[in-house]
Amino acid sequence: MRIHHMLAVALLPLASATPSASSSASTSTSEQEQHFTINYGGSHQTLDLMRSIASAKKANDPIATDLAQKLRDLRAQFLKKSPYNVVCETSTDISAEIYPLDPSNLHPQIAWAAAEIEALFTGQPYPGDYNMPKHPDGFRVVRADLDQLPSTIRGWIEGHPGQKSFCMVDGVVFFAPGVILEMLGLFAGEGEGECKGQFPTDPEVYLSHKGEDIIFTAHILGSAEIGSDLFFKAVARKQAKEDVQGKGSSDDRKPSKDEL
Repeated sequence: MRIHHMLAVALLPLASATPSASSSASTSTSEQEQHFTINYGGSHQTLDLMRSIASAKKANDPIATDLAQKLRDLRAQFLKKSPYNVVCETSTDISAEIYPLDPSNLHPQIAWAAAEIEALFTGQPYPGDYNMPKHPDGFRVVRADLDQLPSTIRGWIEGHPGQKSFCMVDGVVFFAPGVILEMLGLFAGEGEGECKGQFPTDPEVYLSHKGEDIIFTAHILGSAEIGSDLFFKAVARKQAKEDVQGKGSSDDRKPSKDEL
């Protein structure tokens, strides 16, 4: 009971700090469009926009239709004008489990590690879900077998003792769904063949693009939840400007519509 109570207390401040769908939908039209203009770009920022569109749709705000059309238009412009070619690509299909983090009724698959999960979520902001700021079920936690995760994720965990993104208990890893976005490039794996070893092991590299000659992008190509089972495909790409020659580059390869 003590563990469950402490977990509840730890999560209470996070609930008030997490934006709700209703508060997102109350954003004015001009603010929505400004948010769209500023944040359109890499996959991480695009997801923020998509979340705003989803909130507007839930509130029956007509701005959602306009923003969705602008998203399609800008994607088409990006694909037409992008100076980058895909040099290397890697992807991994991830299978895990996901559960509501209800301290009063923890699922047996996570209840046995309640103390460790409590420590993971205490003292830091909840990073959100993997496809929205907060799921209708509230806060959630992902459970995965360590040996089923890509070597890039395992290596990052081992190389960062004391990190607060993951916790390991008897070969099982627990993390917030939002960590999937924060670590998306690493979830995509290390690459194969000529592309092996060409992808960065620092997840921050995938979250910021500043016009470099070579950039790295990551996105979720598809995801599904069936009961407590979670499946998603993480894709990472190394892209180079047309006038930059890189190992494994191809002049005739262009970004696909799934790149963003």
